[in-house]
Formats: sequence, structure tokens, C-alpha cells
Amino acid sequence: MNTEIIYSSLKSTPVRLLPTHNPYLLPKAEIGTDFCQMHIHDEIEILEATVGQVGVRVTGREFILNKGESILVKSRVPHQTYAACGYSSHCGIQFLPDLLNETPLSHSGRYLSRFINSGDMCLFRSDNPVTAEIHSYITAIYDEYEKKLPSYELYIKANLQLMLGCFYRNGILNNTDNFFNPHEIGKIMPLLEYIDENYAEPITLDQAGRILNLNRDYFCRLFKKATNMTFTDYLNYVRICHTETPLTFSDKSIAEISLDAGFSSVSYFNRVFKKYKLITPSEYRRSKYAGA
Repeated sequence: MNTEIIYSSLKSTPVRLLPTHNPYLLPKAEIGTDFCQMHIHDEIEILEATVGQVGVRVTGREFILNKGESILVKSRVPHQTYAACGYSSHCGIQFLPDLLNETPLSHSGRYLSRFINSGDMCLFRSDNPVTAEIHSYITAIYDEYEKKLPSYELYIKANLQLMLGCFYRNGILNNTDNFFNPHEIGKIMPLLEYIDENYAEPITLDQAGRILNLNRDYFCRLFKKATNMTFTDYLNYVRICHTETPLTFSDKSIAEISLDAGFSSVSYFNRVFKKYKLITPSEYRRSKYAGA
């Protein structure tokens, strides 16, 4: 499985636009032809079928998009696209919401943002009222990109913000500004930074409390109030995020990877990984799953 490096299509906005939205400029694709082999990236991606039918494989499942339908693939979720009929094409937009709409959590608290938006995908069929709204933003973005009229980059960014707002308003993504209490988050930020650097080491509740000069019980209440999750859930999620790269690129055993990330046993690692990724670590790295 490949980890895709995303290069921005615009100078001032961290976003990449996939092939042109204009179907007349796209070559005919044979049935089953891969538009993109199985890969992962940090950015979320919204894909829309523009001509014919487009197949998407994600998290061990397969979906067929008809013209105008779309799918949102979340961060670090393996996915693949292909032509599902003889003349098919698609377009797509890849971006990081926290860089587009930067918040105090965009850096040290980046795993909080990923945590509340964990999962794999969201499908937008033709009978979903949100589908037409998303289509209008995608169309406007590609029109601006192709015509390149004065200030087109600002128009693209504005439409991205509108689409992001649509995702937040409809519960497709969670906005960190609304989900977390900034004042309470600030109280635990030193601990978030410590976890980011020391996730592989044993970190107990008592130790976490001492880092913030709080007793265990008060610390647990504060962390839950600030993040809407338990300290253990957050620590496990950070550790899972750090296993993605070695599972993708290294030849290390799953046992080695789990221990390197701070998990006490492989069985516990497997349970936690499946909780957040919906598949097992073995499935995540298996060649047949990667479309090889």
C-alpha cells in the first residue's frame, strides 16, 4: 500500500484537486481500470463521479458511485478508485480541515481532531439532500480552477470553507471549535504535548495527573470535561496513529509494532486497532487488501 504525498494545487491554500471536472477532457477508461491504486494519506478526500460509474474500495467494502454521487474518505483510511463502466471519470479534492480552518488544536492537539473525526467514510447518494449541496461546491471549485479568473484562489478557498461548513452542520465531520472547550483544553495542553513525544512509554493516570500538578480524580474529570473522552482512550488513539506508518512500510512483525507504540500485548493492540480502524492490523497491511 502506498502513502500518497499530497502537493497543493494552489499557492495560498493547502488543497489538491484531482483530475479535471470536465468530462470531455478525460480519456475513456476501460471497465476495472484503476484511477488510483490502494493508498492512504493524512488529508480527507471528497470524490465525485462525473461520468458513468466509479468504484471505490474502502475498509474492505466496495461502493459504486453514479454520476453526481460522492464519497468522503477520512484521514489515513486505505482506499482505491476504478472505472465501474466503460466510460467513467471522477474528480476529487484532498485537504486537511485543521489547516484550512486553523485552530489552537491544529498542532499539539492534532490527534484530538483526528479522534473526533475517526471512522472511515461517508457516502452521499442521489437521494441525500446534502449531495446536491456538496456537488455545487465541487463544481464551483473546479470552474474557478479551470478559468483562473482574478482572485480565483480566494473563491476556491471560500467554497472549500462552505463545503467544510456543510460537513460540520450535518454532523459529517466534527468541528473542534464546537466540540472542545478551548479554556479547558488549554489546561491540559502540556500533557497533550508530553503524550505526543512519549506515547511509547508507560503513562499512568497518576503520572498524567502529576504532569499537570493535579490529583488523579480531579485530573480524570478535567480531561473528560476538556476532551469528551477518557485519558486512556486518547492515549490509545495516539498510539494507534503511530502504528500506521510501520504497518504500511516496514517489515516489522505486528508484535514488534505494537510494543514499539506502547501497547502491553498484541491482543490488546488488535482490539484497540479494530475499534478505531474497523479492521485488524493484519488486514490493514495485507497485500490482497492493498489491491496488489
